[in-house]
Amino acid sequence: MGTTAAVSEFKSHLSKYLRDVQNGEEITILDHKRPVAKVVPIAPAKEKPKLVVIPAQQKGFRDIRPQGVKLTVDPAQYVIDDREDRFP
Repeated sequence: MGTTAAVSEFKSHLSKYLRDVQNGEEITILDHKRPVAKVVPIAPAKEKPKLVVIPAQQKGFRDIRPQGVKLTVDPAQYVIDDREDRFP
């Protein structure tokens, strides 16, 4: 199911609607409540790649976490979760 927008609304918020289309949404443009055009993605929306934590030891990176500090969450996983929340 897609979104509808009046011509004036579509023109005023073009960037927002184009982002929606890039994310797989279809936009039907209405002129006086009649559909006159449809904006669709060029290619099917692809699933965003899943971010995963690669342990430092496997990639040869040095573990720079402070010594003696007990963390309840892995800092890398925290960053991944934060990014997925802000950029779904």
